[in-house]
Amino acid sequence: MSRTFATPSHSLAISMVAAVILLASCGAPSRPTIETASAGGTAASAAVPVVATTAPILLPPEDVELPAEAPVEVQLTMPLPTAVAAVEVTASPEPEAANAHADAAAVEVQSDQQTSAAAADTANEALVAPVVAAVQSAASWNPCIVEAAQRVGASSLLDPIAGATTTDLTSHQLNALAAASVDCGLVAESLSLTDLADHLAAGANCMNQWLESSGGGSVLAGLASVGFGHATPAWAQGHFTSSIAACFVGASFAAEVLDDVAADSSIGAAFDATCLANSFDASGVIYGYAAALASTPDAAGLSISLDDAWVLNCASVGTIVASAAAAEGVALSASTVACLDAEFRAAGLVSGIIDGTADTEAVGLSTIACLSNEEAALILG
Repeated sequence: MSRTFATPSHSLAISMVAAVILLASCGAPSRPTIETASAGGTAASAAVPVVATTAPILLPPEDVELPAEAPVEVQLTMPLPTAVAAVEVTASPEPEAANAHADAAAVEVQSDQQTSAAAADTANEALVAPVVAAVQSAASWNPCIVEAAQRVGASSLLDPIAGATTTDLTSHQLNALAAASVDCGLVAESLSLTDLADHLAAGANCMNQWLESSGGGSVLAGLASVGFGHATPAWAQGHFTSSIAACFVGASFAAEVLDDVAADSSIGAAFDATCLANSFDASGVIYGYAAALASTPDAAGLSISLDDAWVLNCASVGTIVASAAAAEGVALSASTVACLDAEFRAAGLVSGIIDGTADTEAVGLSTIACLSNEEAALILG
């Protein structure tokens, strides 16, 4: 969104408002534009500076009620071992023949027992070994994820996630798959086409830590769902939205604002990085976006604008006036700047001063009200 900052008129109706002339140097005909990555991840602005995530990573507590295996039916490819057949021994009228027959029968029983034991061992091995079922959605997954699923015995979970079925997938098995997916770049793959694309450098490592947590399975389901373009299962939305909110924090978005206004020193001086970061975190903007990603990922949007409340909360427009006055050789005191901030905010002029649409007479009156006699003399003299 482009912003045009009007240059205040030098002929005001009220002579006392002539002090507003100093605002003429507050800006050029046009101001910087705040641009955010589109759903395609092709922002026109420069890449957001990398800012390390400083907020604490709020990993979810361990869920002791998670089942050992996901309740997904898996059909065994081998039948269970059959019972050992009984061997009938017939008495012989001849002692020697009877003894010989008994010896032969014993050998036969021993042989049958060995054969049955071997069959049982083979069947048991089949039961213990993970059964790799055919994954119908394999072509839709990163091959690395498919290989990881096979390695941890979780292949049966891929189709339900890809198909957005109602199957309950919460399990240690799913968590194992989530942890294994860290090496597959799942975070970048799933979020690179969202409005978080320019902030991945700051948040990806944090998201990977969530994938390795006890709630990792839910985060995996959420990331995969975003990639597939469907809603995250209800049971996974809590951990998924919490991970997004914990990992994409104000420091990165503050850097985006400051980078976009850096070309104009007067307006850039009006913003403080710490204030912007804290204001963003307190605004709840990221929670709203995370919830949208979880429910309707294809329609979720996160736009950053100089008109956003969390940005304006940190705008020291008094600093803008002070910067313009300094360019004219007049230094305004800190108390005057603080007064200007309060006056402009009370008069509802902050947004207008930032984008150049504020009423010049109102700005002038507020300015005069805050100037000391010496400052007024220098400006009006």
